[in-house]
Amino acid sequence: MDEYNIPQPVFERALFTPTREVEESADILWRERDQVRVVIIQRPVPFHGAKLVTTVIRVGAQARARGRRRS
Repeated sequence: MDEYNIPQPVFERALFTPTREVEESADILWRERDQVRVVIIQRPVPFHGAKLVTTVIRVGAQARARGRRRS
């Protein structure tokens, strides 16, 4: 987050109230908001009951994920 100059409140909005959510696979989920993408591993190994955020980056309009929105 420091490398891409992403403040904590912007990260939290992308994580908890995304405008776009894409399941890349059964284990990988992307959430996006305000050109910030959060990549989440849904069942990391070893699994202790929590998801794992692996990557937080800024994305441009051309790199936006396409997928269904979740309610």
